[in-house]
Amino acid sequence: LGHQSVDVSFLETIVAQNLCGRSFLDREDFFEFASAYDAMRLDQLRQRFAETDTDGSGLLSADELTALLRRMGITPGTGIVPEILFEVCGSRTAEVSFDDHVAVHTILHERSGFTVKQYSRLQAVFAHHDADGD
Repeated sequence: LGHQSVDVSFLETIVAQNLCGRSFLDREDFFEFASAYDAMRLDQLRQRFAETDTDGSGLLSADELTALLRRMGITPGTGIVPEILFEVCGSRTAEVSFDDHVAVHTILHERSGFTVKQYSRLQAVFAHHDADGD
């Protein structure tokens, strides 16, 4: 699934409610588990977004987004949030909708917090030093 950190309470809830305490998962069980976990994670993101959206506009400023990320344990490097906002919204100072917020989280996860340029550079360096090409 690619979740960097796993919320153990989510796991316990899913196992208790969906998997009847089984100690193994077949393919269908795994897809059920993954779907339930993703739904819980999305609900958590929605709740934290709503808590930060104090004016109820459905939008967060870049500064509010940065503060929210920090409260969630994500410390973006200098210039990362504006770069990702430009990638997601087309503007470095855009207000962020919930869907944009999810896209920002996805990008931060997939690239471990790096900008496109930084990530591309890391991939190029890795490829250059990857002797066996795997």
